Amino acid sequence: MLIFGRKNFIYMGAGLLLVLLGLALMSGGAMPDPLVWEPERIYSPMRITVAPMLMVAGFIVVVMGIFKKNSALEDNSQSAA
Repeated sequence: MLIFGRKNFIYMGAGLLLVLLGLALMSGGAMPDPLVWEPERIYSPMRITVAPMLMVAGFIVVVMGIFKKNSALEDNSQSAA
């Protein structure tokens, strides 16, 4: 029997997707012209606020998935006692 149940893997997968989405939003794209500096493109709210918040939320969801009790293990331990 596995330590993690189906719900645990769903939480961990959703958290991983949030982290990957945050990384993709943070990376953004390249400058259209390498000789022109556009600070509004680099320091956009999407890159400096939304993307890190998504990544932190993803890590929190992954930790929730790890620490959530598996109901199947709990049922087996109660019936054995």
